[in-house]
Amino acid sequence: MPFIPDNHIYIGDSYGSLYKYSFEGELLGKLDLGVGVTSRLSGNNYLLSVLADNGILYLIDLKNLTLINQIIIDEIVDTGLYIYKSPLLHDDKIFIGTDDGEMIIINIEEAVLEERIKISDSSIGTTIFSNSDVFFISSIEGEIFRLEKVSVY
Repeated sequence: MPFIPDNHIYIGDSYGSLYKYSFEGELLGKLDLGVGVTSRLSGNNYLLSVLADNGILYLIDLKNLTLINQIIIDEIVDTGLYIYKSPLLHDDKIFIGTDDGEMIIINIEEAVLEERIKISDSSIGTTIFSNSDVFFISSIEGEIFRLEKVSVY
């Protein structure tokens, strides 16, 4: 599924390439990751996140289509846990659901896997949606979970 911020179209393929196009169809850039793009592309106006079939999350600068960082999701890679998932960027974190019913939270600034939260015994679907400090997460069994962010002082 393409990612379309700021009048550009970004597309990944299973051969490990990311492409940046104008709305007129002109190829504006290409980045070779060398591994297949597994997840849907997601991001904001300056950052693109994509999970590849080697279990690594790649953070990419949208303007220059250059690699900023990469984060290993798991030491033992089972890409079935991440296939077709949609990472969500919110504040300085990335949220990804897994087939194990977990939500993985990644700190973008420190490029580390910060936390795993067990939500369900079912696979987390492709939908993780955030509205400020409230997250809505769906499982493939049709469950919808509402999680609220809590600040600890």
